[in-house]
Amino acid sequence: MNNFRKNFVRGVFSLLALSTVACQPSYGSIEFEPLSTPPVAVTVRSFLIEMPEGVAVVVRATPISDGREEYESGDKVDLYSRDRDVMTVHRRDHRREFVLVGVSAGSTCLEVEIDGEPQECIDVEITGASGT
Repeated sequence: MNNFRKNFVRGVFSLLALSTVACQPSYGSIEFEPLSTPPVAVTVRSFLIEMPEGVAVVVRATPISDGREEYESGDKVDLYSRDRDVMTVHRRDHRREFVLVGVSAGSTCLEVEIDGEPQECIDVEITGASGT
């Protein structure tokens, strides 16, 4: 009977652990909402960011789940530029608001993390000031 109890308790904990994992959102993409209007056209999409050097744009980043479970407002979003010589990212006071700054012409990617877990890296193209 003692072994039965141990196995039963293990089974219950295994089911609880599995149900906790199953209820987590599944990353699908990130949605950007521009909150500022730069003096020139910029592209800020879930798959591509394009802007001239010397230009900044403020965005709100919202993670989109691919599954039935949605992300909650408490889920932490982090954005990092892989090459800070091309683009920098600055977090604003609001957890999901960021300033994206085109530093110099080149290519890099914007790393997306949700609750400390890497999700994807979005292509970034920074053009020269004259559009080159």
